[in-house]
Amino acid sequence: MAQVKLQRPSSPPRDGGVPRLISFVTDYCNQLLNDTYLPHLKKVLETHLSWRNETYEEGIVFTQIYDTIKEVAVNLDSWSKAYEDITLSYIFMIDNHCHFYNLRGIMLGDMMGDTWLGAHEQYKDYYAALYLRNSWGKLLSIIVQKDLLSSSLSSQGLGKRLYTFNVAFDERYKKESSWTICDEALRKNICKHLVECIVPIYKAYVKNYNLTIENEGMVVKHIKYTAESLENKIWSLFQPKLKKNGSVKHADWTSKIKRVSKNFRFTLAAK
Repeated sequence: MAQVKLQRPSSPPRDGGVPRLISFVTDYCNQLLNDTYLPHLKKVLETHLSWRNETYEEGIVFTQIYDTIKEVAVNLDSWSKAYEDITLSYIFMIDNHCHFYNLRGIMLGDMMGDTWLGAHEQYKDYYAALYLRNSWGKLLSIIVQKDLLSSSLSSQGLGKRLYTFNVAFDERYKKESSWTICDEALRKNICKHLVECIVPIYKAYVKNYNLTIENEGMVVKHIKYTAESLENKIWSLFQPKLKKNGSVKHADWTSKIKRVSKNFRFTLAAK
């Protein structure tokens, strides 16, 4: 648990994903609860405490694991403050609260309890709402104006706003395309909300622009995206990136756990 606290000053992932520490600790603790490892861990703790003339109490293993997971979760607030872009900090919090909520249905999640899991679900939804409200709102404000309903707005004025929208969209897309939402269902849900929020408004704006151009006999300009191509761009956001040697490192962690357990068995067998 002390090692978990020491990780708080470290930098969070640049893509807003789940830190390796969190994924490793949750996976490791879940495996410790397995019947393959738990009896040996209890025996080791019992032996260790006896050397210190302390009494082993039933449930101490669960308490230690519970406290460790809670400490890992506490790190989230410290890590999120390291991001200069607040919307990226929202993605980070969405990702990690989702990771903890997704522990439901496995031994570690059952041990942490429904209240703890439910709290992470609520935090996940809270930060998702913050992200959706604060990330793309300024972009839409470019093409959502009361004066767009006015017939006095020329095709040149409409085209200028469309060009500004294109530039702003490309900048935000370039930035956020490097961000990650690890949970596929959550990623699709957020992209779905973005599509429903942005595409209909964009489509209506382009239609209005085209009609104005036709009436003025002007040449069509500034239409970089169709509604369909804009939607496809949005759906491509937040895709998980394959990390170099990621699967190998995960395998290494798993093998380390197995080696530790194997050593426990040899040690206990020798006693």
